[in-house]
Amino acid sequence: MRKLMILFLLPLMAGTCKDYQPCVYSDVTFINESADTVIYAYKYTKNGRCYLDGWKIAPQEEYRTNPPICKEEIDDNTKVLEIFVADPALFINHNMVHCDSVLQKYPLLKHYNLSENELRAVDFKLRYK
Repeated sequence: MRKLMILFLLPLMAGTCKDYQPCVYSDVTFINESADTVIYAYKYTKNGRCYLDGWKIAPQEEYRTNPPICKEEIDDNTKVLEIFVADPALFINHNMVHCDSVLQKYPLLKHYNLSENELRAVDFKLRYK
């Protein structure tokens, strides 16, 4: 019975891939090479609106993440990782805005929107300077 339950749960654990495509989890390292602490943030959607939520990364510190990259997206230029870098003094977590205005409404220092190919080209390391 336990094996049967695991078999049914595997597709649910596959991440956010469409049509239950298996995902590859690649470590992506964000390196804050600047002299300032920054916010490393992701975009979330709730009730048709979006907000950013993130973590403080001190100078010379790293943050490792492993976003799912669906097999159908490998070797494709489809954007698979979107990261926002913000100034902690100006950043407001969970500030709900229209999804198409996130870049205008949040005071951002940098915006990354990368494909798997672009991540591979930088050896899965994002260096913020």
